Amino acid sequence: MSTIIFFSVLLLLTVGIWLVAVISLWYGRELLKRQRALTMALLPYIKKMEQDKATMKALHINKDELLSKYQEVTLPDEINIRFTEEK
Repeated sequence: MSTIIFFSVLLLLTVGIWLVAVISLWYGRELLKRQRALTMALLPYIKKMEQDKATMKALHINKDELLSKYQEVTLPDEINIRFTEEK
């Protein structure tokens, strides 16, 4: 009698472990699908942000700052240069 109980508990534990493994794999796959969809939705915005970061649109120079340190800098034509006072 105890042998039957022992094997039934062992079988139940084995089935339970496999069930947990299958559920974990399924849930992980679903999470990866969501992540892929979110990444594809955000990818154009991320590329645009990186492109905007690489393109300088404005330059603020303090009035007290020496202009000689900007002598070697070449800027695009559409850039706005402003001289500001430090407060």
